[in-house]
Amino acid sequence: MPALAFGLAACGTGKEAFIEHGQIELYSPGYPGYNLSVYNPIQPEYEDNLQIEFKIPENNLYFRKSSEDQFSSVITKRIQILKQNPDDSDSYRTVYNDILEDTLITDSPDTNTPSGTYRHISLYSLEPGKYRINTTVTDNSTNKDFSREQNIEIPDLRQKKLVMGQLRLLSLTGDYFRPESGYHLEEGYDSLKSSIQLYIDGIEEQAEFNMRLLKFDYDAEPARLPFMHTPLQGSLQYRGIDYSEPDTLQSVSREISQLEGVVEIEFELPPLDQGNYRLEVESSDLVDEDNDELIYRARDFAVMPEGFPYITEIKEMAQALIYITRAREFDQIVTAENPDTLRKNFEAFFVGLYQNRNMAKNMIRRYFSRVEEANLMFSNHKPGWKTDPGMIYILYGPPDHQERSIDGMVWYYTRDRGMNAGTFIFERSRSTGRAYPGNNYILQRSRYYDRDYQYILDRWRRGQVF
Repeated sequence: MPALAFGLAACGTGKEAFIEHGQIELYSPGYPGYNLSVYNPIQPEYEDNLQIEFKIPENNLYFRKSSEDQFSSVITKRIQILKQNPDDSDSYRTVYNDILEDTLITDSPDTNTPSGTYRHISLYSLEPGKYRINTTVTDNSTNKDFSREQNIEIPDLRQKKLVMGQLRLLSLTGDYFRPESGYHLEEGYDSLKSSIQLYIDGIEEQAEFNMRLLKFDYDAEPARLPFMHTPLQGSLQYRGIDYSEPDTLQSVSREISQLEGVVEIEFELPPLDQGNYRLEVESSDLVDEDNDELIYRARDFAVMPEGFPYITEIKEMAQALIYITRAREFDQIVTAENPDTLRKNFEAFFVGLYQNRNMAKNMIRRYFSRVEEANLMFSNHKPGWKTDPGMIYILYGPPDHQERSIDGMVWYYTRDRGMNAGTFIFERSRSTGRAYPGNNYILQRSRYYDRDYQYILDRWRRGQVF
C-alpha cells in the first residue's frame, strides 16, 4: 500500500502554519493499518531526541493459532530516516534503516469486537536538520504492507535563543498518560492534558504563557438519504466544520520564571463532550530577535463516542439504524426513556423484521460490521457512518469500481445488483482548509436514486443483502 504523508501544516503565513492535527485513521480491509507518532523532545545534547511510535489495532492483524489456548501474529516494522541536503531540498541521504520483528500473543483474536492496541516506541539521536521518516508494517502471515511517512525538523539549539516544541495531547486511561497521535479521541478517558516544551537561552524578563481551548460548531447529523436535496454550498452540512466563531471553553495563563534551559509547560483540560476542538498556546512576552517564528502552537482534535471506531453503546447503535428504518419505526426506537427500553425496542425491530432470532442476530452483525468499517474508512469531523460515503457504503457495500480526482470521487455498482442508477458522484467540499481533518465528500443527490434506495432497503429488510 502506498505511503501517505501527514504532519504539521506548513503552508500559509502567520498562525495558520502552526496549527496541526493528529493523523486520520487509515483502513484497508486485510492490511495492517496503524497510526504513526513522531515526536521531537527538546534535548540540548541531541541524544534520544526523536521518538517514533507505532499504534496498531490488533483487529488489523491476522492471528494464527500457536498453541492450545493462544494465538500469535508476527509483524515486521521498517523505519527509514532520511536527512534533507541543506543545499538541495529534493535530495536526501539515509541515516537509519532499521528492520524490527515482533510477535504478538493473545488468548482470543476476535476480530468482530474491539481488542487491544499494540504500541512500540523507537528512540533515535539526530543532529539538527530536516528529516523524512518512512515507515512500513508488514503482517508476516498475509505478506501485506501498510506504509506511512512524516516530515520533521530538529532545530539547532546552538543557533537560537528561543525554540518552541510540539504541542502534545496526553490522555490518562488507567495509571499512565499516553500521547494521542490521532485526530480522534474516545470519550471516557480519565483525564486529558496538554504538554509543550520551550528552550530558552539568554532571556532575562519573566514571561506569561496563555492557553485557550476552543470548540467549533460542526455538522453532527447522519447523512441525508440519496434521493433528498444536496446540501447547499455554504451550509454547515456542506462545510462540515465552522471555524469562524468558536466558543472559548477554557482560558488559562501561566507565568514562567525559569528563563534558561528546557521548560516544560502542562495544562489540565476539562472533561469534553463529543465535538471538534482546538487547543492554542502562545506568549506575547517571548520574542526571538534572531528569527520571525511565532511563539504559538495549536492542535486540532475531535472527541468521538466511547469505543470509537467500534459501536459499543446501545444509543449510538439505535441512531445508526436511520438508514434501514422507516420514519415511524426509527422514532419509536430512539424515543425510549431509558437504556433498557431502548435495547428492547432495538431487538424487537430486528426480530419483527426477520421472525427468527438467529437471523436477526446475523443481520445485526452484518449491518454493524459495515457501520464500523465506515467509521474506519470515512471518519472526519464526525463518525464515518454519518458521512455521505459512509451511508452509501453501509447500504450498498463497497463499490465494484471507483475513480478519484482532486475534486471528488465516483463509485460504480454493476447492473447485476438490480440497481437502476448504480453510479454515485461525490464532490469534495471546497471549504475544507489545511486544518480540516481529512476530506468531506458530498454526495450529489437526485430523485432518481429513490427507486434504488427502496430496492436496497427492501433487500436489507428481507435479509438479502449483497
